[in-house]
Amino acid sequence: MTTLVTAAVPRTEFALAETLSSVPEATFEVEAIVETGDGTVMPLVWAEAADDERLDDALRADPTTEHVELLSSHGERWLYRMEWTDYV
Repeated sequence: MTTLVTAAVPRTEFALAETLSSVPEATFEVEAIVETGDGTVMPLVWAEAADDERLDDALRADPTTEHVELLSSHGERWLYRMEWTDYV
């Protein structure tokens, strides 16, 4: 059985709020979330922004992410894998 969910999360409550503060025009689409088994989740996230270097720097500096890895790029759209932290 498959469950699909479409949801909107306020910018201030999203795990990547710091990245969105640095790159406000960025958009994110969570492709899949993988439970790592040690209490963390590792999402696959499509990101879009006009400046890929600025976005990449912001994602890596964001205190809500660890182990940020660019997996693929297609034009102005990038697929990242990262761990979300418990940063509040």
